[in-house]
Amino acid sequence: MRLLLTLLLLLAACTPRAATAPGFGRAQGVNEALQIVDPRPRPAEEPAPDYDGKRADAAFTRYRDGKVFRPTAVTTSAIRAGTESGPEMSK
Repeated sequence: MRLLLTLLLLLAACTPRAATAPGFGRAQGVNEALQIVDPRPRPAEEPAPDYDGKRADAAFTRYRDGKVFRPTAVTTSAIRAGTESGPEMSK
């Protein structure tokens, strides 16, 4: 009985490994692809979108002088949908 058990254990060790999925081991690449918005870099001669030197300089000057524009609070009751079929806002 002991010999049979030993032979079965040795045979079990000789079985081929189970096949893995084709994408096995690519988790890091998949995660990077999901988190990168556009992996193609911009050409060097193309300026950043909506970049205006005068506005940036004015914003920096306001920041340096402590005169930044304070954002206004927006509540959900102040936001209105673009349809006219909804209930009227309180006047």
